[in-house]
Amino acid sequence: MDKPATARAGNGYTNVEADVGGFVVRCKQKDLLSQDDDAGWDYFDFEAENSLAAATGSLIWDASFAVIQLLKPGPASLSQLLVGKRVLELGSGIGLAGLCCAAAGAHVMLTDIPSVSEGILASNVASNVESYTKERSDAGNNGKPSMESFAEQAFRGNGNGPSWRNSQPLGSGSCAVGSLDFTKPMAEQALHGNSPFDADILLAIDIVWLKELVSPLARTIHSILSRTGCDAKTRKGEHVAPTAVLAFGERSHAGSAHFVSLDEVRGALKDAGCASRVHCRQLVERMGEQLSIVVLLVEPAAP
Repeated sequence: MDKPATARAGNGYTNVEADVGGFVVRCKQKDLLSQDDDAGWDYFDFEAENSLAAATGSLIWDASFAVIQLLKPGPASLSQLLVGKRVLELGSGIGLAGLCCAAAGAHVMLTDIPSVSEGILASNVASNVESYTKERSDAGNNGKPSMESFAEQAFRGNGNGPSWRNSQPLGSGSCAVGSLDFTKPMAEQALHGNSPFDADILLAIDIVWLKELVSPLARTIHSILSRTGCDAKTRKGEHVAPTAVLAFGERSHAGSAHFVSLDEVRGALKDAGCASRVHCRQLVERMGEQLSIVVLLVEPAAP
């Protein structure tokens, strides 16, 4: 499977990019090979909330490559599920996958804990919105048809329809960024005038790699999906079934003390009141070995 291109960006970062429908989504991530002693350090790195699990948010992980690949046409494509929907991404990290989903036509609220969302994630969202805005302006100045997106034409980020409040157009969809900790109750957290319970689709990519994270995530998924309607919901006359998309690498092995297995993930989801099924598997190369990426589709369990 092809991976997004990467290139050194200097100052302790690399750029990673992916082409979605002719728009190149480009995000910076920490450069672990940098020789500069202080390169890439961020004041947010020293926040008390920035645990080992949270610190991984400054890097792109393998399941993101699989989700980006699944935006393309194919038997396991996720496009039909995501395009035109209001998507809440948990643990967005650097934001590459969520921004690619937005460019492909989804309306994505990218979230992470404040040390990530207010740092590298906000920076990447802003730079991509700026690039898209410039491309659209240049196209208009050259006498080409307007690149104004459906989201901007119909809703302009006002929170009505599928776009999130305060969102910005990006490609064929829109994006916004906010702070959200999936290990804490959703009802206690605000998203700049948005509610996590307004999501049609939840997206969680490579955030269930540690055993300690699985039960809190499963409870959050059930909380949000059940609030959007146990069977279905209606927005603007459209019948939308609440669904979560989980993608993660199978890093666990027999006797693993820290990495979670597929059976443990599905078991935690079941215990939380959710039903899950394997949508597909993708293989990615990591450090000379093949890593299996599992994509699960999750819904509230039937009463």
